[in-house]
Amino acid sequence: MMQYKKFNEIDLDDVFFDSLKNDYPGFDDWFKKKADEMACVLYEDEKLQAFLYTKDERTESLEKEEDVIKNNVDQNRLKVGTFKIEAAGTTRGERFIKKIVDEGIAGSYKNIYMTIFPKHKHLIKLVETYGVELMGDKKNGEGVYVKD
Repeated sequence: MMQYKKFNEIDLDDVFFDSLKNDYPGFDDWFKKKADEMACVLYEDEKLQAFLYTKDERTESLEKEEDVIKNNVDQNRLKVGTFKIEAAGTTRGERFIKKIVDEGIAGSYKNIYMTIFPKHKHLIKLVETYGVELMGDKKNGEGVYVKD
């Protein structure tokens, strides 16, 4: 069952987070700074199977963002900050994408955006199925995907 938990209630040492730690230097520090913020998680047989963190960025300036984001994302935006699922043979991915889209609609956001490394082909295919489009790449190689 999907549920919301504070970051400080989620075990950062869970092997689920290993790939995120490898892809994002400083992930541990970032995660700890979010201690009192909420993430949507899914556990199955007491094992973490999905993690979703979204962020309302309406009040944040686009000034410091890379051009690919500045040129393709509106000020009224929802950022998918972290999204990982263990989804082989399940509908978990679809359920979480629906959750993201529902949050975007409920919050009246003009855009929903996320960044994804090209190696995550399954995730890219999944989000593209829901009308999320690649707008360009960041300097670190992550694709910037936007849904209007």
